[in-house]
Amino acid sequence: MLSPVDHLIKRQLQAPGYCRYMDDLLVFGDDKPTLWRWAAELERFLLGRLHLALRSEVTSVRSVSDGVPFLGFRIWPHHTRLDPSRLRRFRRRIRALQRHLDSGQLTEEAAERSAQSLIGWAAHANTWRLRQRFFGRLNERLSRA
Repeated sequence: MLSPVDHLIKRQLQAPGYCRYMDDLLVFGDDKPTLWRWAAELERFLLGRLHLALRSEVTSVRSVSDGVPFLGFRIWPHHTRLDPSRLRRFRRRIRALQRHLDSGQLTEEAAERSAQSLIGWAAHANTWRLRQRFFGRLNERLSRA
């Protein structure tokens, strides 16, 4: 069943495409004036019916050719990358995982579970080389133990 927001975007605004995960939302359109008008209509709807507001600091209209940030990824029409801040966090988590494994604070099984979780998340983007570089080292460490 569609939520009231989904109904607004799909039926009333007739946006050619949109993507929503929880309270994160992307709406696709053909021109910026239309998108800004839709943003204003969505804002009125959210305030009037649901007593919610759009966060102005993250509400933007941009071309998909510039890449669109969404859920920790930057999405282009033909590929997806990790957002730079998420990439830094990803690298820190991998290094911490390796440190904890080396120091004995983490068992091999726990390290494997954490690594699989990170691999699964990163695999949603075009990160094959990144995953090979970071997890190749970790796999070598696990196979030696």
